[in-house]
Amino acid sequence: MCRRMLRFVRACDWFRRLRPMPYVEAAVNFPQIAARPLDEGLRVLHADGRVDVAIDAVRAVMLRTPLGALVGWLLFVPPIRSVGARAYAHVAARRATTACALPPRAP
Repeated sequence: MCRRMLRFVRACDWFRRLRPMPYVEAAVNFPQIAARPLDEGLRVLHADGRVDVAIDAVRAVMLRTPLGALVGWLLFVPPIRSVGARAYAHVAARRATTACALPPRAP
């Protein structure tokens, strides 16, 4: 999660239900996080071991915050989720030129 998104999530997480951590730390402590390429998107690890990625991870985060719950529930509606997934992919594709840039992939 980039710093900008991390600040936003922490501001919304009034009850401190989430435990954000750097990808490297999460990948070491929770191998299922590293099972897919990093550039696929944000990851959320659930207590039961499931991992949500990209827009589904955004939905999981939003559902756990008082301010984001409505948005999270709306992302269950197929047309809204589809638009959200396209918007997420659009932002992720431009990540290299934004504040949330990823390091280049190793050859």
